[in-house]
Amino acid sequence: MKTLILNRHAKSDWDHPNLTDFERPLNDRGLKDAPFMAKKFAERGIKVDFLYSSPANRAKTTADFFINELALSNGQYSFEREIYGSGISFIRTTLPTLSSDIDSVMFFGHNPDFTSLVTYYSGQRIGNLPTCGIAIIKFDISSWSLVNDTNGVLDVFDFPKNYKD
Repeated sequence: MKTLILNRHAKSDWDHPNLTDFERPLNDRGLKDAPFMAKKFAERGIKVDFLYSSPANRAKTTADFFINELALSNGQYSFEREIYGSGISFIRTTLPTLSSDIDSVMFFGHNPDFTSLVTYYSGQRIGNLPTCGIAIIKFDISSWSLVNDTNGVLDVFDFPKNYKD
């Protein structure tokens, strides 16, 4: 069994017109949602073997909360510029090259790419992966080289508003 976890960055702050899109930080809601969702994810007990994130400020900050909550070491995560500009291409070319020793991999990035990837790998049309939303897709395969658009099952679709009154 292989597990793909797609996590969209938390809510970003648009109140800084002097910053580039890449530099945009999280807003107050994002700074609350990211650690909350990191804790909720950790409570699921899913071991993350490797984590990739866009280095854009909002994605990196979101990923950092998960890295800390999951106690990942330096060798268990990487910030990849290509996820920012071309998340679909990066993930689709990276997955088949992953070692079979990696059972679960987590990616942090941006829409519309991540919503499209959920649909592509699971066949489920979720409409939108909300900010700080998490999609967990399971593949009943022994090697990442066997992953394709017909063998993934959406196991979890979670996001902060699921926990609001």
